[in-house]
Amino acid sequence: MDTKTTRNAHSTVKIEGNLDGQKSDELMIAVEQKIVPGNVDILVDFENVEYISSMGIGTLISLYRDIKEKNGRLIIYGIRDVVKDIFDRTQLNKRLLICETEKEALDLLYNKP
Repeated sequence: MDTKTTRNAHSTVKIEGNLDGQKSDELMIAVEQKIVPGNVDILVDFENVEYISSMGIGTLISLYRDIKEKNGRLIIYGIRDVVKDIFDRTQLNKRLLICETEKEALDLLYNKP
């Protein structure tokens, strides 16, 4: 799992492969390490995610709640159609901020039209 923190007070986490039990633990740890005062907004790159399990869904919901409590935002971008279908069926798409591209996610984060 690749993570980076930018000067603009947000972090990006890039996931590859399946977001299953093991990767869910890695995602939770990676995000929790990035949440510090002044850096609460997290972007999650889903471009290389091929599948998300129920454990992965639960992890995203937990992260969403944790970040929201700290007045931050969890924004997911680059979701493949097969994963997007799972998000639609579980109604995660109604709860999470989802963008098509990283540019859209950054524009949303920094309130650019």
